[in-house]
Amino acid sequence: MKSNMIHKRPVCALAVSCFDAWIHNIRTIIMLIVLIVTACITVHNYGEELKHSEISMHMDESIVWFLLNGFNSISLSSLVFLVSISEIPRKISFMQYCAFRTSKAKYTFSIMCYCFLMVFMVIIMLTCFSAFFLLRYVSPGSGWSDALRVRNGMPEELAVIPAWMRNNYAPWQGALLAAGPIIGFWLVMVLTILFFNILNHPMVGVSIFAMILFSGLIFVFENFPVLQAPMAYSTLNRIVLNYEDQFSSRITSVFIGYAVVIICQAGVIFGVSRKRENHTCSSSNI
Repeated sequence: MKSNMIHKRPVCALAVSCFDAWIHNIRTIIMLIVLIVTACITVHNYGEELKHSEISMHMDESIVWFLLNGFNSISLSSLVFLVSISEIPRKISFMQYCAFRTSKAKYTFSIMCYCFLMVFMVIIMLTCFSAFFLLRYVSPGSGWSDALRVRNGMPEELAVIPAWMRNNYAPWQGALLAAGPIIGFWLVMVLTILFFNILNHPMVGVSIFAMILFSGLIFVFENFPVLQAPMAYSTLNRIVLNYEDQFSSRITSVFIGYAVVIICQAGVIFGVSRKRENHTCSSSNI
């Protein structure tokens, strides 16, 4: 029984090693630079809009706005992230050595931990850089400044943060809640690519999510009311759109859906990995 347990130390060491190899990859470095530049441009546009509207916003609620909208361009951010994760794990000699020296369960679990590390690191990095660029545009203080403006007579339509968010959550709660769909969407994307890498078809996972990111441009979902574009579940603003009166149940349903999908993906990945004779994952060279 003990021999079949997944011990912490080798799993953590392998996950961190994978993450270190990924962060030093030239594609990852380029991805980070592109995301930082995009964040800078987005913050500049946000700040100029505030100046034009003569509205002052606090740091915490500004971060909530960025997370609500997926850093204002969830499709672009996801596409750049997708390019950097097209090979999971990287096909380097160290990874091949680890694959043969550890059990399939430990190896697969460590790669999945590495996937979680990548997603959280990119979201935290984007949030931190957005906060840094926001310093010149935000005013001191905390809380929902929109609430005060609305009480003073400003029309609700001009509020930056929607009423359903302001009336039910504090800014820090709103930020955590708004980060949830991005984390879920990116985890599903990363685990899908890992699954197809295990099957030695890395380009299939990349192609599927490239199509998902731009499905709204390819298909006219408005002509099929029953269907919704997958990107409708990528940010909190998109999830709640047209469901403001029942936002709580809508958010809960989507979060449960993400949890179920991720758990099922993990189960399938473990099942497929155990049946493979060689549990190393192939990679793409794009």
